[in-house]
Amino acid sequence: MEQDKSESLIIAASNNPALLDDALFRRFDDVLYYELPKSVDRKRIIKNVSGTFLPVVNQWQTMISASNGLSHAEIDLAGTKMQSSKRFLVI
Repeated sequence: MEQDKSESLIIAASNNPALLDDALFRRFDDVLYYELPKSVDRKRIIKNVSGTFLPVVNQWQTMISASNGLSHAEIDLAGTKMQSSKRFLVI
């Protein structure tokens, strides 16, 4: 990448930056960090990916708690799987 003279934009992403070598970070001009979604964000994401399979009101807190520590992509993937199977499981 250091030898690249093109006008290209290179973007890299990782859910686990601790696994990446420090030398990799030096090859980029900017490094952006994103936090995991907070409970209000997780509820919004779950609503977005649930579509017509919205949980009943008393299940929201369970779902929000169960999604703690998950990234936006992980919550989205769970919603995608739920939509494809047409089932909605609640822990």
